[in-house]
Amino acid sequence: MEAIDTINPIHRISVEQFHRMIEAGVFAEGDRLELINGEMRDMTPIGPPHNGCTGHLNMTFAPQLTGKAIVRVQGALVLDEGTELYPDLAALTHMAIRHPRKMKMRHRRTTLRPSPRPSPPGGEGDQERLRRVFSR
Repeated sequence: MEAIDTINPIHRISVEQFHRMIEAGVFAEGDRLELINGEMRDMTPIGPPHNGCTGHLNMTFAPQLTGKAIVRVQGALVLDEGTELYPDLAALTHMAIRHPRKMKMRHRRTTLRPSPRPSPPGGEGDQERLRRVFSR
């Protein structure tokens, strides 16, 4: 059971609310955000080394998964009502693409985890938070 912070409570939002905020222009052009367990998180900027690595991974995995899965590069992946990630690379079945709400657990585990991000002082790190999301 997760402890409730009564001093600094967190107001969690849904993926639907997140999308409405984006459509309303709440965020600046170029803001890179994802939603993890209802919490908006800044994503690290994409630079040349990152692009090179992502491209190399795509070239490696796409041919091996032809006919078995779709390799999506930096696309949105909704895991539940409070989580929308933008993984660098995800291998998804055709069913997960056509019917994302019916996506099974095993499809979630095919997503490659993003690179580690620094933890906020005294807070839970993103890697631990993502570990919880992907272990559901």
